[in-house]
Amino acid sequence: NPIMMMQALSAQVLRFKRVMSDHCVIICSSICNGYFHDELWPYLRECYDMFQHDYMNVLTDMNRYGEYFATNEEYIRKYRYCNAFHPFHGFSMMSCGQIAEMNTSAIVCIGASIATQFMNNMACAGMLAPVGISIAEALGANPQAIVLAIAIGAGCSYLTPIASGTNQTMMLFTKLKFQDFTKFGWPLLIISWICCVLILPQVFPFF
Repeated sequence: NPIMMMQALSAQVLRFKRVMSDHCVIICSSICNGYFHDELWPYLRECYDMFQHDYMNVLTDMNRYGEYFATNEEYIRKYRYCNAFHPFHGFSMMSCGQIAEMNTSAIVCIGASIATQFMNNMACAGMLAPVGISIAEALGANPQAIVLAIAIGAGCSYLTPIASGTNQTMMLFTKLKFQDFTKFGWPLLIISWICCVLILPQVFPFF
């Protein structure tokens, strides 16, 4: 849910603004599966779809639609009887999400280290590299840095045997089970994330 992610990142910016660089870059990892939890936030999918059109560049561009969502009878009915959030709640999250946009140079969401666990690591890197280059061009960022972050994420194929051919070969000649990769892969994945966040911006600055 991109709107909820922006709100969560802004909360971190509020907590750590005093020790952050004025031109910091946030690198975060997320499962980008398009899940909006429609039962709890029935309006967010429509809200996000509208934000993708009509030349909207910042979250506050959505303000003119506030009354439309706040008076939508279906959303109000779900708020009253189905324990859903009030439809205007999305706009409060957007106003908070604006803080992350105002106080960072870029926010890069790295999903490669998650996607690579369910597909071959080389295929994952090949699929996401063009996306990373497009993002770099849109942000005016260094494409080498973003593509390298994707490559590192795709190389973190530790959690499942299907993540790489090497893992599959190991299963043939050892007694390793599927859950063994998950059990022992998490420490390696976390170490890789930390090293990527600390070292990559120093060697290949994003801007």
